[in-house]
Amino acid sequence: SLLNDTTQLVADTDTTCQVLVVGVYLIKLNASGVSYSTNGTSYTAITGLSGTPVSMCTDGASLYIACGSGGVYTCVAGAWTTSHLVNVTANNVTFVAYCSNVLLVGNTNSLYQVSGAITTWPTALITQSASTWLWNSACGGLGWIYVGGYSGGTAGTATVSAVYKTQFAADGTTLGAPTIATPLPPGETVYSLFTFVNYIL
Repeated sequence: SLLNDTTQLVADTDTTCQVLVVGVYLIKLNASGVSYSTNGTSYTAITGLSGTPVSMCTDGASLYIACGSGGVYTCVAGAWTTSHLVNVTANNVTFVAYCSNVLLVGNTNSLYQVSGAITTWPTALITQSASTWLWNSACGGLGWIYVGGYSGGTAGTATVSAVYKTQFAADGTTLGAPTIATPLPPGETVYSLFTFVNYIL
């Protein structure tokens, strides 16, 4: 049958545009900033960010915003007072994801598990050998966390892309070093990962 009718709430042609629902709020990110709305049409800017927003995620209450050279900011939905979560010299944070009670932060080709405010990077979970590698997707599965990325150009023209998997160590809080779950054929790029019932899509 035909899909249900949809209505355009707001136009945004920014290639980095991302939307997210946190409680009663619709959050919209693009290269000019991050804003929130309760009706989908009228937005209020979230202030206090430095750098260019490139990625965001939520744990259901708080919002985490990756801002490139600005690091990572966080705020509680409804309060909207931002604080610096990752404030490391020479940041290039390109990705942030929250899955399985873990905050993952991609700083170019390195992937980190972040559990609180930091001013120096902890030991990376993994640093890809390709300096152009970018982490861009993640989701939690049954016993595993899956993380995707690519290298070799912009997404869509990548020469290498793969999905990695990692799981908690015996302490139940620390993730182990990710290993490849599946490589993608040359020319194919992972864009997003999510869980549906017993499947990783």
